[in-house]
Amino acid sequence: MGVANKNAAMIESVWTLSLPGLKFDRQTNYFDLGKDSLHAITMLKKVQEVTEVEVPLSYFFSNPTIDGLTKYLVDDSMMNEADEYDQLIVPIANQKGTKTPIFFIHPARGSASPYFALAAKIAKGHPVYGIQAVGLSGVKEPLQSLELIAQNYYRAIKQRIGDKPFIVGGHSFGGNVASHVSMLSRFQGNPTPLLILFDPGTPQDVGNEFLNTDNPVYSARFLAWFSVILGQNNLPIITVDELKPLAEDERIPYIVEKAKSIGTLPEGFDDGDYLSMAKIWHGCSQALLNSSMISFDAATLYFEAAQGLCRSAIWQQYCEGEFEAISMDCNHIQILAQDFVGEIADSINGFLADNL
Repeated sequence: MGVANKNAAMIESVWTLSLPGLKFDRQTNYFDLGKDSLHAITMLKKVQEVTEVEVPLSYFFSNPTIDGLTKYLVDDSMMNEADEYDQLIVPIANQKGTKTPIFFIHPARGSASPYFALAAKIAKGHPVYGIQAVGLSGVKEPLQSLELIAQNYYRAIKQRIGDKPFIVGGHSFGGNVASHVSMLSRFQGNPTPLLILFDPGTPQDVGNEFLNTDNPVYSARFLAWFSVILGQNNLPIITVDELKPLAEDERIPYIVEKAKSIGTLPEGFDDGDYLSMAKIWHGCSQALLNSSMISFDAATLYFEAAQGLCRSAIWQQYCEGEFEAISMDCNHIQILAQDFVGEIADSINGFLADNL
């Protein structure tokens, strides 16, 4: 058996174990099997275990097949260590496009996968990228400063496209970061032509108890919100009394173990993945709470969940440019669901056609 076939067979065995009951071949797109970037990280770790080669997530997004992984493993020229900032950027759609690129920043769960369905409907010609959180792979600790997060993501964007103009946006926490990235670009003399916000809140929305991570109430609310962002409905209950004896650095691991024990967390991840997700959410919440709303001057599309907190009026006060609020009949979590991305894409594509 040749090296390529041997590698393909090893990868196929990993997919078989991690995708029970699903049919695929060597050309099947991994993400067409209902998996997202969090599952991909776990799968790539297992590929690394059997091949002793680390495949960058950014490469896999562009080549999400067994054949694509095999090509990486047999081509020595591809195995140079990926740049720190380049690994944050994941190509999603329209990569051959030559028009203004769009970068969507992850929400608090750290993954760019919520934008997959929307990206497929963005006008052809505009490359669409996702930005994943530092720490998603578990190698680095997540950042806890919104300003530092924005600086890292701005640097990653510039490294990818140089001095070209770009569009930036994000859902929830990702929208807060996107507004800061937009202003960083403006300060560098390269204003963003469009800011796309999907129902971001304000620092005051999270709750004052989050300001003090030593407060057991923080951990109890943390678990509830952590469950929500992972799309689970069976929220576990953790009492303040059971958290009081724990040191601050013991609470997140305790929360993860409790959530696992009662089936709140999605299946298919190992303990390290769950802990990384929890740490990222913790870092994002701290970053938001310790930040301030800033003024921005990019033309803005604000998609508001009508069944949520409805913060568009607050955001409009900080916008010095054109601002359009579009109400969506959904809640905060649902806004990027398949049922709503068509309407969202129509609004975005309308702006792109008229202005870019």
